[in-house]
Amino acid sequence: MLKVFLVEDEFIIRNAIKRTVNWDREGFELVGEAGDGERAFPMIMKSEPDILLTDIRMPFMDGLELSRLVKKNLPRTKIVILSGYDDFSYAKEAISIGITEYLLKPVSGQKLLKTLKKLAASIAEEQSRTDYKAFFENEHNERLRLERNEFLKQVLDGRILMADALERGETLKMDLTAVWYGVVLVQIMPVSVKEGPDPWENAIFDLESRIAEAEADSPSMEVYEQVGGVLCFLIKAQTSQEVLDLGQDKLQKIRQMLKPHADLTLYAAIGQPVGRLSKIHHSYHSATRMFTRRFTHPEKHIYSFEDETGETYGGDDLKTSRDISAYDFGTIDRDMIFSLLRNGSKADIPSFLNETLSMQGENNLKSELLREYILMDLYISTVTYLKSIGYSPEEIDERCGKLDGTEVSHTLEGMKAFLNILLERAIGMREAKSESRYSSLIAEARAYIERHYRDNDISLPTVAESVGVSPNHFSRIFSRETGKTFIEFLTETRMDKARQLLKTTSASASDIGLQIGYSDPHYFYYIFKKTQGMTPKEYRAGQ
Repeated sequence: MLKVFLVEDEFIIRNAIKRTVNWDREGFELVGEAGDGERAFPMIMKSEPDILLTDIRMPFMDGLELSRLVKKNLPRTKIVILSGYDDFSYAKEAISIGITEYLLKPVSGQKLLKTLKKLAASIAEEQSRTDYKAFFENEHNERLRLERNEFLKQVLDGRILMADALERGETLKMDLTAVWYGVVLVQIMPVSVKEGPDPWENAIFDLESRIAEAEADSPSMEVYEQVGGVLCFLIKAQTSQEVLDLGQDKLQKIRQMLKPHADLTLYAAIGQPVGRLSKIHHSYHSATRMFTRRFTHPEKHIYSFEDETGETYGGDDLKTSRDISAYDFGTIDRDMIFSLLRNGSKADIPSFLNETLSMQGENNLKSELLREYILMDLYISTVTYLKSIGYSPEEIDERCGKLDGTEVSHTLEGMKAFLNILLERAIGMREAKSESRYSSLIAEARAYIERHYRDNDISLPTVAESVGVSPNHFSRIFSRETGKTFIEFLTETRMDKARQLLKTTSASASDIGLQIGYSDPHYFYYIFKKTQGMTPKEYRAGQ
């Protein structure tokens, strides 16, 4: 219902106007009334009516002065002046203020209702244009985000020349010119590692989105999301120290965002600053190498390129290859393995194995019995994790192989190669399980869109709610799984239906637009031509 406010100083006339229209039946709500502009204005500011009906001559504050104040504070409110004076000067001033209608009293109920209906249609059309403008802007911004993500990935991997990077960055409205560059990797992880499905998934997705969006307009930082939920920040600065300062400042802001989430924690790695964009992959790789330590040294949350010492950890010199009396069998932390399998990527595995094995001591690893123990512990931990996410023992044996009779522990390199393959397959199985779950979720979303594409109020939040995830989470999953934004997919669905109706019915283009969810025929024509390369009329003629 549209809200209407009535201002008229003569009580009898005000009551007559109130009685002359059946407000509820006609789709209006009379939200307030007053006898002069001075009393009316604060009430109008509180109720924010869509339409203001006001007399022109009133004590304390007349209708024109009231209209000026309302237009200044509520520019979308439509104003109808009711006047008993057929004076052109009033009409002229009313036009300059932006008053929509000027009616002479006495006003019949029929005339007033006709005017209200006209204004209602105008308000609906304006709202439709506003909604579709927002719809189009959301589509554009989501597509731009995906393109920027892929572009930054290429830059950080060193797969694009500097000149091409600057040119492409300009096209994507990203200024990559700077004197110094650096990379900071960030991941939000649970404080405690648990087997099975991740109960914090929605919360982590939403936090990651808020963290990324916080830098949307920053001139000194670009961000993209890597596979596995790692946020990668490309920092631009004038000095190497400024790179580090900006990185630390960003991490401090993230810590503040995490304060309400006691069950989640921050891990980050700071890459070495570099003086050329063409060398940015060196900063990225130094950060990546250190970031693996979030699995092997979880007690430390911020890792820096300055920590790269090449040192090894622990271990006593074993006298013989079978002597393990000096070895501490508690140094293989199962939580560390679960954390890698849950939160890591295949790219983390080589560094994880090197770090984990170096913690046992170079001489200790000369013991074949000790290598067998390490191998068995990592294998059992991997199998335990895979069972916890829903794999049967038969599936695990088939995909990962059995440890029975293996001779891979005969050499350190053989053991590393076996564990590398084992962990790669396990992470691949985790990703497959996740994709299977997401495939089911996307199938549900597609089915919902197919049932509701005719609704002009269908939106990403309504579809996300239907499948039980947050809008941010759904947006990222949907674009990753389908390669399209939600709006692109919805538009394609609607255009498919429009083409069918144009080919198989004689309905007008306006009616077809209404049938597929476009309440504004002009916007339907625009979208059809934009996506199909021709107007609905031209398409029908061609068929």
